[in-house]
Amino acid sequence: MDRCLLMFAVLVLAIAAGAAEAQAGPLTIEATADGVKVQVADFQGTAQRVFYDETKGRLILEGRGDSQASLFRKRNNNVAGELIQGTRIIYSLKDGKCWVEGASRLSEP
Repeated sequence: MDRCLLMFAVLVLAIAAGAAEAQAGPLTIEATADGVKVQVADFQGTAQRVFYDETKGRLILEGRGDSQASLFRKRNNNVAGELIQGTRIIYSLKDGKCWVEGASRLSEP
């Protein structure tokens, strides 16, 4: 169990370092029985698994089975924002670009 907590802490620190480059505001990550929740100033996401690719500055959210990954982000101070859902979502913390695999929902204002 201690190893899992250590790995989670390393993930949080790595994501926070990458998020600080491009995102304003604090980063929060919460692991629950239902999955992982991630939130930064301009986006929030939920997934069964979350990875951080430090070399590319990308946050990867993966769903499993019927539970898809989702990402909600505000763009250009838009009140409505956009909701993205799919089996795998790759979000660049450096430039805000997003790639989706197995998309089930893409909504833009």
